[in-house]
Amino acid sequence: MLSRISGSTKNYAWGSKELVPDFFGLAESNEPIAEIWFGTHPLGESKSLPENQSLSESLGKRLGFLVKFLSAERALSIQVHPNSDQAKAGFDLEQSQAIPISDPKRNYKDASHKPEALIALTSFRALCGFRPRAELLTVFTEFGKSEPEFASLAKDLLSDAPLEKIFESLIESFELAQRFTEAVPTAQS
Repeated sequence: MLSRISGSTKNYAWGSKELVPDFFGLAESNEPIAEIWFGTHPLGESKSLPENQSLSESLGKRLGFLVKFLSAERALSIQVHPNSDQAKAGFDLEQSQAIPISDPKRNYKDASHKPEALIALTSFRALCGFRPRAELLTVFTEFGKSEPEFASLAKDLLSDAPLEKIFESLIESFELAQRFTEAVPTAQS
């Protein structure tokens, strides 16, 4: 049985006021709409139409996937998603710590991993990979003037270490990653 469903919009600063409303025939928005979700995610569940019943109630279950349409008018922050085991462990830990799902400091809003596919409906540029090593060296050297850990990363860039390994060392260092994210504005997603 086919059924129409509504999407759940997400407003983040990097979104567009026109793209989602124009594409989906929605009312104009006064604030940027960055994403519209279709699925049963508890932070943005679709409704079956015309009943206006939650999609999970209509289906009698939660879906194992979420469809998101993004409307990026500005650059997004780097996003790194956990694998299945990491997602479950992180979610369970934050649940045991009673961190509310809506808390912006919470990292795991559900126990699912996030495999993604990008299908551009309009002209779109996406970062796939790393900046050239020389540009990264400049950035890390500059940060390294005030943060010794970045100076260390700059030295790593002078080695033959693969960029993937250097990036892994950056994100595995919680303290360093925390300072880096505080220095670079990001958007929740």
